[in-house]
Amino acid sequence: MVGYSGSGKSTAAAWLLRKFPGPRVIIDPGNSAALALPGFATTSDPTGSTWGARSQLRYVPVDPQDQGLYAALYAALRSRVQAARGEPPWPGVVVLADEAETCLPSSATGPGPAFVFSGRKWPTGHIATATRPRNISTTTRANLTHAVIFPLWIEEDRKTLAGDLGVPLRVLEDQMGALPWPGHPVDGHERGFLWWTTATRSLQPVLT
Repeated sequence: MVGYSGSGKSTAAAWLLRKFPGPRVIIDPGNSAALALPGFATTSDPTGSTWGARSQLRYVPVDPQDQGLYAALYAALRSRVQAARGEPPWPGVVVLADEAETCLPSSATGPGPAFVFSGRKWPTGHIATATRPRNISTTTRANLTHAVIFPLWIEEDRKTLAGDLGVPLRVLEDQMGALPWPGHPVDGHERGFLWWTTATRSLQPVLT
């Protein structure tokens, strides 16, 4: 999910996450109030040593810029699914990574991108939100199955996204320009996004 700051992507991502059965984990670098969901235990432990039997977690890192913390978290999540630590295995896990430019930046290697890639083979799912899609790990972008696109103001990001989706830039910009945003309603709607899937490889407008 990509879009300008305040577009509603984090709220939409949280709504989507709640549609999946647990275990569910939120990675919240910005300690956002919108992601302090009922039933989710907040933790700053990326290793899992203090999680106990809890399987609905909101991870808020002590240092949001420390890439080693995110690597440790993704490694711990994969271990839970594989039962590598001796605990009862999780049947799977869905992760919501907010501000993916921070926890899965373009320079990221190791457990984070590997976890995203392994979702096609393991019972895992991954939702990522970002304001600047060009700054997200290329592995994450290359493994898209769905994209929810709120308006993007920066041309570099639109070019990156169009290339990732295989959509002509002009088509993306024309459809994005027809979306509503606060102060610019369309047919009475204040917000909207474009929806893309690997199945259709086309952009569908959704007004909210």
